[in-house]
Parts: sequence; C-alpha cells; structure tokens
Amino acid sequence: MPDRVFLGWERPLLASAAEWLIDDHRVLSDLRVIVPGRRAGRLLLAHLAERLRGFEPPEILTLGGLWDRLAARGRPQARVAGIVESTLLRGQVLGSAPPEVLEKLIGPTARDPEGRARLEERFGLIRQLEDLEWELAAQGLDLRVAGRILKDLESVDPARLDALLSLSLEFERTLERQGLRSPSRARLDLLDTISPDDVATVMLGVLEVPRLFRKLLEHAGGEITCLVGAPERQAQWLDDWGCPRVRAESMPPLDLGSARVVIADSQRAQLDHLASEVRRWTEASSPSGRTPRYEEAEVAVVVSEPDAAPLVEEALSRAGVEHHSPFLRSVADSPPIVALEMLWRYRTSRRLRDLLRVLRVPIVERWLDAQMAPDELVSEAPRQADPQVRFAVANRDWISVLERIVETAAVDRVRGRLTGDVLALDTLRRLDEHVGELLPLVADRRASLAALAELACGALEQLYSLDEGDRLGPEEDLGVPWRFGSEAERGLSALGTFFEQCRALGEASVVAPRTWMRLLRELVEEGSAPNPSGGVEVLGWLELALDDAPAVAVVGMNEGSIPTRSRGLLPDSARARLGLTDDSKRLARDAFLLEQLVHSRDPVTLLAARTPSDGEPAMPSRLLLMSRGAVLARSVESYLTRAEGTTMRTGRQSRIAPDVWDPAPPAVESDWQAPNRWRVTMFRDYLSCPYRFFLRHCAQLSPGTVDAPELGAPAFGQLAHETLRRFALDVDRPLEERELIAQLDLALESVVALRLAPSVDDLPPILRIQLEQLRRRMRRYAGWQVEEWRKGWVIEREWIERPVQVELDVDSQPVVVAGRIDRVDRHPQLGWRLIDYKTGDRARTPESGHRDGEGWSDLQLPLYERLARANGLEGPASLALVAISKDSTSPILLAADWDEGDLAEATETAREVVRQVRRGVFWPPSPARYVDGLELVSGDTLSPSPAELVPGTGSGSVSSRGAP
Repeated sequence: MPDRVFLGWERPLLASAAEWLIDDHRVLSDLRVIVPGRRAGRLLLAHLAERLRGFEPPEILTLGGLWDRLAARGRPQARVAGIVESTLLRGQVLGSAPPEVLEKLIGPTARDPEGRARLEERFGLIRQLEDLEWELAAQGLDLRVAGRILKDLESVDPARLDALLSLSLEFERTLERQGLRSPSRARLDLLDTISPDDVATVMLGVLEVPRLFRKLLEHAGGEITCLVGAPERQAQWLDDWGCPRVRAESMPPLDLGSARVVIADSQRAQLDHLASEVRRWTEASSPSGRTPRYEEAEVAVVVSEPDAAPLVEEALSRAGVEHHSPFLRSVADSPPIVALEMLWRYRTSRRLRDLLRVLRVPIVERWLDAQMAPDELVSEAPRQADPQVRFAVANRDWISVLERIVETAAVDRVRGRLTGDVLALDTLRRLDEHVGELLPLVADRRASLAALAELACGALEQLYSLDEGDRLGPEEDLGVPWRFGSEAERGLSALGTFFEQCRALGEASVVAPRTWMRLLRELVEEGSAPNPSGGVEVLGWLELALDDAPAVAVVGMNEGSIPTRSRGLLPDSARARLGLTDDSKRLARDAFLLEQLVHSRDPVTLLAARTPSDGEPAMPSRLLLMSRGAVLARSVESYLTRAEGTTMRTGRQSRIAPDVWDPAPPAVESDWQAPNRWRVTMFRDYLSCPYRFFLRHCAQLSPGTVDAPELGAPAFGQLAHETLRRFALDVDRPLEERELIAQLDLALESVVALRLAPSVDDLPPILRIQLEQLRRRMRRYAGWQVEEWRKGWVIEREWIERPVQVELDVDSQPVVVAGRIDRVDRHPQLGWRLIDYKTGDRARTPESGHRDGEGWSDLQLPLYERLARANGLEGPASLALVAISKDSTSPILLAADWDEGDLAEATETAREVVRQVRRGVFWPPSPARYVDGLELVSGDTLSPSPAELVPGTGSGSVSSRGAP
C-alpha cells in the first residue's frame, strides 16, 4: 500500500517536493521518481540542482518510461511491432474488412478499385483503435474482456462492440503470422515477465495511475510514496495513490479563493484581456515600488486545448510580451522533412507550382545548382531565345524561369508536349530530370514501405552529402549530428528511426507513394525544441500541476474544454464501467487541479468566452459554477452581463458629436499605479498622447478592434519581422542574392503557415496580394543585405531579436526599461551597428522619426544604445534603421547622426516622461485625431477626412505638456 505525504498547497508543488526529497532521502540516486511528463522531470532536476551541489540525481521516469524500463528487464518474448508496422498492418486489416463491419463504426466507406477501404482515408479510425487498446491495456484489459464486461450495458450497441472485437482479433492474428506482438498486448503480458527490483518509488504530481501500473509498481517491490500537493484535510477526496476520487453529487463547493473570473464576449476579447492582464502583472510595481511585481519568466499562461496556443502567442506578441511555447515546434517541420515532403509532392503531381515550392527549399536549391549547367544551356539556346530567360538561366534564377513559363505558356503540368520559349522549356526539362534522379518515383506505382524508404533515404543522402558512415538509422554513431544545425539533425534522426521500421517490414507491405508520405507525416516522432529561457511560458492544462510560476492565467475555461468531453469509440457509460477515464474522472481531476492552482499561486485569472473560436455559444466551465461566495457571484454576473473582458467594436463608422468633447481633465481613479517596467515603445506612447498612455498603460484599457479582411500595419510588420528573424537565425554564411531571396521566401512561407494558413494558396486573394507586396520588399532588401556582407558586416546571432533591459535611475527610484533589439551587426574595423527594422509605407530617417520641432517624439533607437551597452556591448557602435518600405527610391539603411549629447538628452527625456507619469500628468490629449480603438473613450471625432486621422501615432514632447 502506498504511503501518502501531504505537502500542502500554499506554494507550487515542485518546490515542496524538491525540499522533501532532499530532507527525507539523502541518497537520491537510490530513488525512482515518477512524474506526469518529461518537462516536469526537467523542472524537478533544476530545483534539485539549485539546492544541491555535486549530487547524483534520482531516476526520473514517466509512466511510459517506467513500462520501457521494466520491459527491458523482462524475459525476452516475441518482438513488439513498431509504430509504422502496427499502423500499416492495422490499415491492411481495415482495408480487407467487410464493408458492413466498418460501417458499424464509421458509416459508409470509400473503396479503391480492388474493393478495399482506402488506407489514406482510415487514419482517424486507426488512431481511435490504437488509443482504445492502449487505454484498456493500462487497466489490465483487452477487448475480449471488455466485451464481457459491457455485454449487458444498454448504452453499448452489441453490433458495434462485435465489430471492434473482430477487428482487434484479426489484427492480433496478422501480427502473430509475422512473429510480432502488439504494444498493448506486450503491456498486458509484462507482469508475467519481470522480477522485483525493490527500488523505492516516489509518485510526484501523477493524478491518474491506471490499474496495470499500480500492479507493476507493487510487483516491482520497494517502498512507494505518493507526494500530494494538498493539505491533509483533502484526504477524503483522494485515493490511496493520491489520485482524485470521483466526487459525489453532494460534494462541497470548490474553494477558488481570490481567483479572478472574466467571461468575455468572444475569443478575441478573451485574448485581449489576457494580454492586458499579463502586462498588468509584469508592469505593476511591487510594494517597495522599486522592481516589477513579476518578471515575465514568473508568469504562465495555460491553454485548455493545444489549438488555442497559436492564438495566445499572437495576442502576447501584439502586446509586446516575451513568451515561448512548446506547442508549435514540431520535428515534422524540420528542414529535411520539409524538403522530402516538397520533393514527394512534386514527384506525385508534376505540377509547376509544386516544382516552385521545391526550388524554394534552400538545401534542394543548392543541390540543383550543383547539377545544372547554365553555361551549357545558354550556349545551346537558339538566338531568338527570350533575353529575360537567358539572363535568368545565366544567373541560376530557376524560379524566374518557371514563373516566365507560367506567364507565357499557361503550363500547369510538366507532361506531354510543351510549347513556349525553347530555353525556358529546356531548363524546365533539365530541372525535372534532376529532381527525378534525386527521387526516382512514379506517382501511380505502388511499392513496398522498405523500397520507398530507400528512395527517400537516397534523396536525403544526396542532399546532405552524407558519407557511407552517415547512413540514416537509429545507431548511436549517426554521423550527422551538428553539421546542419539542431533542427536538421532532429529531423534526420527522426527520419532514420522511421526508415528503420519501414526496412524491418521488408517487401511485404505495399502502399501508394502518397500513402507512404502520409504515414511519415503522421508517425514521425514529434517533439519540442529546447525552450528559450525567460519570458511568459504557454502551457497545457495538465502541465500546470508541476509548474512553478507564481502568476497564472488560464484561457478557455469553457465547458467541453475544462473538463474535456469524452471522445472515442465507446460511450461515457461504457468507459466508466471499464475504469477508463470518463467524464466524472475528468471532473474530479480538473476540480483538484483548479483548487491546487488557486491556493498555490497569486494572482490567478480564469478566462472564458461566450463564443469561442468556432463562433458557437458556449457555457463557462461547470468548475466555475461549483465555487462559492464571491467567486460564484462574479462568475454568474460575468456571464449574464457584459464582461469586463468584452472588446467594443468601434471601427471607422463610429461618430462622436463635437459637443460631447469635454475640455476638462477627466477624473482619474485613485488606485491606478505608474508602471515600474517600461518597454521602449511606451515612451513614444506618452510623447504622442499622454491621455492615451494613461488609458493603455495605467487604466489597462484594451483598444477596440476593427474586423478587416486584410492585414493591418501591425500584423504586416510582425510578418516582416518574423521572416527576417528566421532568415537571420537559419543563415550561417553570406549568400548570393538568388540564394538569399529563396531563403527569405521559405522563411515567409513558414511564417504564413504558422500564423495565417497552411500555405499561401489557401489565403484569400487580398492577403495573397499583401504577401506578394512583402515578398517584393524582401527581394529589394536581399540586394542590400548581400552588399553589406561584401562590405564585411556580419550578423551577430546572439543579438537577433534579443530581449534586453536596464535600470534607469529616476530621482533615486529606478524603473526597468526593457526592449527587444531587432539585430546587431559587427564590422572588423567599424565596430557595432544596432539595427531596427521599419515596415511603414514611407521610409523615415531616424531624425524625422524620433524628433520633431518640439523635441524628442520617440526614444526607441536612442534607448536601444543604452540597453545594448548595459547588456555587454562594448566599443564603437552606431544606430540605424533598415526600411523595408514600398518606397523603392529611398535608401534601405538609414543611419542616425546623433552624438553623445543627443543620446544623453534622449535619456533625460525618458526620465522626464517617468516623472510626468508619476505626477499623474495625462492631460490634455494630443490634438491629433486617431483611429486606434480608443477614440470613443478619448472623445475624438471621426468626421474629418481620412487624411486628418492619425493611425495610432502623434507628435508632441514633454516640454509641451502641462499638468491639468
């Protein structure tokens, strides 16, 4: 019987657990610690290392890792099928199953010419079957036993259950014929193969311990201790393993303490409020008034569903909040896999647009450059060849050649008789031939998994110039690790494992090439790149128990998200009878997590939306309605009335009559606080309009939103900045202009896929036009960047989008000034150059953009110099803007001509801004008229012509502002 130890919930569990491990177990290496996930294990090690020096850590495992460790000690049995083998063989079983069997599970099925269910259309059912068998195995069951348990349950259709059982039995027989066992069967048989090891085990933060794992741990012997992040008074709601019990209808209300509940009208309003809340936490003054209340690294944002992570990240980016997230960094998007996918797509479609995608992959473009012979092509071309094509071929600009073919010949597929410019078509044929040599694949020909793996492996070996000792596989001496960067290495390593599983199947398993690529995308191991240090972290709901951030905001507290709904092949009543995770277990688990959260952190904000991302009305989570007192009252009031998280939609159609304007200063609430953490852009906000500064940064008022079909200026600028950031991080050497253009195109497409749509083709026409405008700007930028490389300037990787901060003393009360420097270049003779990207339509010099007739109007660039100096930059340094504008006549590099006196004056202006804010000088507002979402509150009239409106910028200086 495990021993439960209650550590309380006055602080995050991880810190308490680390102290308990150190105090109660001097020899940590003798322990086995089970945690819910790998991230929790890494955090635990960090806590132990912080408290101890030179210690031997305990063995830290997840439940899955425990199974692997015990299985390795068991008696050898039949080989367990790998994920590729298991998926493929299960697909074959589904493909040959009688139609009536599949129709009982998923309705009418599509069939191929041979009468079999198409594998590529059955991935969803394959996943559901695998998940169900894994869940049953974790409870010590299989479908045979489950069928007997459920036979008299009215909610289960006997015919559906028979269909499930028949497919499972046929799958087991198919595996046995090949001398294999299914992973779920291997898990069930593990108890019979292992011997006790008597290792003491500590369960930390594991809120669900299935029956089989309890038996495994008890069978392994050794003392078992469950560390519980709750006070002992909660014991009645927890079982012997510290897991939440299913609570009865008469359970007491949840104690949610001082948690703040906000129910917004829409998903966008919810995210706006989240960003405002995080900024308030990180900018508010501490009781001493000298430091921020929380650093960004001390704040966590929890998403109820992974699909919400990109939206949360976008909202934090708009608010200028440093953050990082593990949700979007998948090995499936690494360069080798992207290259392979683009090649595969073209070889199966032979479409020009897919060949263009291939040419935009840098590693493929470099390989093709080495294969093509432009001089030979040009010399053999007839005299009447298009001069534009001749020039493009001579300069290895293959993309321009293909675009020319599309413009003049309207060719779609590279097949049959083509007409058009002879040189262009000859170049196209050569490119097609070389890609065919790289991946000799015929679209309609089926082949074995092993043969297709060899084709893909051969292509990658050519692209990455791998030696014989570098063969892609899971061997320890891969030979490819860090030559191509960590992302490429991770992709090659994952592909090597996938290829080995395909080779193990031999020639028996035959699929269409398109299906094989689908398998690769589905099954290649996904994972997160190491997270950067610092910044707000975006987490999943179940990661919260073992996170140690003191300030937490939860997004998506809607019914169906927290707790989630039951999904799968069995109804909830059947899952409950079998002991699987069902609705009542999820409710108990999430109720415990929520109470643990609100008691161990401060502040805590819980956000929900009346209409989440799908636009359908939604209820707040029932957990919010299981609270009591003020929290329950706030939840109900927030849902029934317009929430404080609601964003008012104003837009250009708003009209405020001139006589509404009140020239007297408005009343300012007494509980506002002057920010003690200033982003460099906040100084511009005050210099532009003091009243708007108060609304945004002191009253924390979110601006209104205007729905528009096109990208606004901020979103357009974010796309450009992210594209340039990715390019700078990916490129480790000077490139030729055509190479750089291809790299920028690829970076832009990856940003579009992350933020807007899977591909540019999926965007509406107006957005495609905007992206083409940005692409043209990037091509002009590429020419400038190549010249800078030739002059000897080098991009310093450690200074790319680097967040920096410095304490600025203001009357013996320092404030923190923080910013993110876009880029720093270094020259061997000229020293450093701090660069800030600007994407406005007109290129403005640093002088005109930062000073006007009355003084400083923006302090961003001058403050960057001070920030860089305080963060290790030494020696001569200059300041410059790089204008990614549509003005093709103006220079791209706009250097600042400021001396030390100018920079000192800018610093003193920053101090004066802080003094004015501390004194409460927010009136009068700027005389300029704005369209920024705050015009209703500010009393602006939108009746003048658009030429008189200022989109979120203004002019002014501290010297022109007086107290009311």
